[in-house]
Amino acid sequence: MNRLIKSLPFLLAALACSSSSAADLSCAQQMGQQRATLLAQQCRQVSPATHPPCNAANSCAMIIDEFERGCNMLEGESSRPKFCVAKARAGSFRGYLFHGGGIDDRFVTVLTDQGDRIFAYCIRQCDDLFSEPDDHDAITLREDLVGKRVAVQVAVERNADRIAGPGNDERIPLVKHIKLLK
Repeated sequence: MNRLIKSLPFLLAALACSSSSAADLSCAQQMGQQRATLLAQQCRQVSPATHPPCNAANSCAMIIDEFERGCNMLEGESSRPKFCVAKARAGSFRGYLFHGGGIDDRFVTVLTDQGDRIFAYCIRQCDDLFSEPDDHDAITLREDLVGKRVAVQVAVERNADRIAGPGNDERIPLVKHIKLLK
């Protein structure tokens, strides 16, 4: 009994480590090794960090944050890689939640199974995908959903006062349906 009590802190520490590692999957475990490796390579191409977190063994959220930061820093530059630009096009896509958020309007970006990044605005279909607004009323894609597999249907329609910024007659991509997949 005394031996059990003395070893209890070590048992609890081991249990805590095993339960937290099960919840924190690597990007390779979440998206598959091939897609995670490609994402990590692209991240390293745009990251200004001397030791960037662009490694498939890290979480998808960590890699994607650095990827987005690097691409945003290169915005407007002729050397900006094409993979930094998310496409706005209609269709049904399967892939992984990549990025999302907004202040006045919400959007999601999905990394498709074909390797494209698809961008679309969310009117009501995505409310449960986002965090609570911060002090500046900005919301972001919930961190636990970054890298999760989804099926999304996107239509390109006339804005008609749905999104702030684009004109009423401008055609914009809108999420019509999104579903988390297993």
